[in-house]
Amino acid sequence: MRTLDVPHRTPTLSAYDSHLLGGAGLPLAESARADRQTLVNGVFDHYEVSLACESRVLRHLMKMCLANRQLLERQSVGFSNRTLGLRLPSVGTSERDQVRGALENLDLLIASGGEFFRGALVFPLKNDQGDVVEAYGQRLTPRLRQGTPYQAYWSLKSGRFFNHDALSCAEEIVLCENPFQAFCLLCHGVSGAVAPVGRWGFNDGQLDALERARPNRVVLAWEDSADAQRAARLVCQAVSAIDVPVWHYALNEPSVSRMPPPPITAEVANRILMEAVPIGPEASTVWGGLWQ
Repeated sequence: MRTLDVPHRTPTLSAYDSHLLGGAGLPLAESARADRQTLVNGVFDHYEVSLACESRVLRHLMKMCLANRQLLERQSVGFSNRTLGLRLPSVGTSERDQVRGALENLDLLIASGGEFFRGALVFPLKNDQGDVVEAYGQRLTPRLRQGTPYQAYWSLKSGRFFNHDALSCAEEIVLCENPFQAFCLLCHGVSGAVAPVGRWGFNDGQLDALERARPNRVVLAWEDSADAQRAARLVCQAVSAIDVPVWHYALNEPSVSRMPPPPITAEVANRILMEAVPIGPEASTVWGGLWQ
């Protein structure tokens, strides 16, 4: 099995981590940042390949009407099946220790050696150069071990939206709170569905992109929970400030504890578009007095 291509680093390239150096295939004049990004991209490439080989996961996605191969490939969706270690250099070598240390510093491996995204569908967010800089993980297994979250958030630096290219062609944008929700909508034909890495991941670059795109409206499709609505309020205020009309549809929270959030169905996708309500200073009663 091919190993991750990570350049050897020298003490002169220690901007990111003094005991790790980057890799094979990159000249020593390259920066540590480039070395780090090469490793990150390799990890998410591995997750994408892993999903294509996981028939059990693909069958589960098919049951949820989310097994659209074309969309999975276009959005580089992956799956962490705990095989990342098989792509590391040989056991007992200094190269393996270097790569493992780099992955731990990047928070892609946890201190115990396990993968941060273990058992999760992985949705990468990229920058303008196509490098993965943020990612969202969604676990779908019912009743996970106590303490294991269903959502995993990872960020190297602020990225673009998930499905960012939709801004260039969709007149109506549905802004979800995470990429899993946006992917559900894409599978149900809502081509303008985008998302930050999570409800608190909306950033200035994404706001600037919305301002340049100037869609006819932005529909916020967020959970009907206190924390989600606090975050939605800030996003709504930011988008309204660039004179883009904002509408809102509240998604119901899962009713069963210790269960993964249900996927958005085709019926709900249709209701988001048809039943969303406009939000603005004149609609202060919406969300319990959002604008008061």
